[in-house]
Amino acid sequence: MRKWIIFSVIVLLVVFNALLLWQNHSYKNALTVSSAVPSYLTEAEGRLEDLRGIYTYPGIGAYFVPTGEDSLPVRSSLTMVIFLSESTTCPMSLGETEVYRRLLPKFRESGQQMVAMTTRNDSAAIAKFLADENLDIPLLATGEDENPNLEQIGISHRAMPFKVLYDSTFTAFYMRGANNSPESQADFESAVLRFSALVKGE
Repeated sequence: MRKWIIFSVIVLLVVFNALLLWQNHSYKNALTVSSAVPSYLTEAEGRLEDLRGIYTYPGIGAYFVPTGEDSLPVRSSLTMVIFLSESTTCPMSLGETEVYRRLLPKFRESGQQMVAMTTRNDSAAIAKFLADENLDIPLLATGEDENPNLEQIGISHRAMPFKVLYDSTFTAFYMRGANNSPESQADFESAVLRFSALVKGE
């Protein structure tokens, strides 16, 4: 009888120890998952920062335009920056280039500018895309490894072509993601033409 009691106690201790080890393992896994850094966070000055939406910060548009001979950002009364990605494959979204082609001469007549922005890895494909679409606008590129990158400032390829209008102070005042419907693209074109006329009359 005494042997059975000792054997039972040993079995219970082994089972209890196994349960504790499993609980500890599960706890460590939970900590690892919860401590994973979301991809949109950016390391800045030793801290993790959420910089989504920083493309709307006053003056930030200066980073998305070409520079002139004086190495300063080219300023105009209105700048439309079109963020593009090779990962955007929806034909209807990419069909927005017809709208850009119609807007471009009106922008140029008004001394306004249109710029395409992409990542360095996508720059060759986007340059070919713009050439195929006969859209002669400057193409700027940023690195995926730059801090922050486009995804970290809240501009995902899933919303591209993503358009932002900047005023003469390089401050965003209108933005729009891709939309497949012709009605939405017509609304976008109409809105941009109104803004173009308004800033031209300043």
